[in-house]
Amino acid sequence: MNTKENLLYLDIETTGLSPETSALTVIGCCEKDGTAVQWFNESGSEQKKILSSFLSYAERFDTFVTYNGGTFDLPFLKKKCEEYGLPYSIEGKNCIDLYKNLRSWKHLLPLQNLKQKTVEEFLEIKRKDRLSGRQLVKVYQDYIKTRQPELKSMILQHNKEDILSLPRIQSLLVFGPLGNGSFTVKEHHITDHKLSVHLSLPFAAPTSLFIEKSGHRLCVSSSEACLSCPLDNGQLKHYHKNTKDYRYLPLEDLVIPVSMASFVDQSAVEKAEPQNCYTRFCPDENFLSNQDDLQKYCTDMIYYLLRKDK
Repeated sequence: MNTKENLLYLDIETTGLSPETSALTVIGCCEKDGTAVQWFNESGSEQKKILSSFLSYAERFDTFVTYNGGTFDLPFLKKKCEEYGLPYSIEGKNCIDLYKNLRSWKHLLPLQNLKQKTVEEFLEIKRKDRLSGRQLVKVYQDYIKTRQPELKSMILQHNKEDILSLPRIQSLLVFGPLGNGSFTVKEHHITDHKLSVHLSLPFAAPTSLFIEKSGHRLCVSSSEACLSCPLDNGQLKHYHKNTKDYRYLPLEDLVIPVSMASFVDQSAVEKAEPQNCYTRFCPDENFLSNQDDLQKYCTDMIYYLLRKDK
């Protein structure tokens, strides 16, 4: 979740899904500081004009952030560039599709679907606009006929709210960095029943998040998190990322490296799965005082909590 990149948030409005039979009506952009710029197809025949102006403006940006833009917005723009003989200068640049990224983490979010407005409601983003995409097409068609200023305002308002919500939605992409160890261990507490580790994050989650699995818990609030792991007879479970490297012995509730599996009765060996691919150990003072060991343990445990169960 790199926020140092030269980002441009992008969203387009059109009269339909197919670039061959539909027109661009609005191209909207937003910079990281919230500065929004919009190009409006005023007459219905200014696609080339607004596309050319947008491409000129967008040249200085390295990364484009969209919502489902990898499937719709960017291919639509590329096809329009081909239609009007314009160079598609976005080609080869970094493009982040928030919808595609969030889809990997949907199992962790209390969402019925990943429509942009559904995600906005979860993040408590308030909209003045109430129009659907289908309704917006009709409003644009009415504007071309009547030139009523309020209709144009409705279209631009819809597009502007779409692009201004993208930075907040992007801040939901905390799961990848968390699972890769992008945090700092601040302090830990251990009792007879659990180990609690408090973490400092280099980013702020947009809302509080709570994940629980097999008695292990992760709570995320703003730029802090707490990982809680139960102890069983004084032992912790350490779940391993790469299950392919292990085999599971169900009678002993034990995993062994693949290299050792050939020395064991094969009828007692099973393929290791995420839920049983763990080793037990006693968290002694050597472990608790070693920052690298704690970091590695927390990273692997958070990865286990975040991964999708089969």
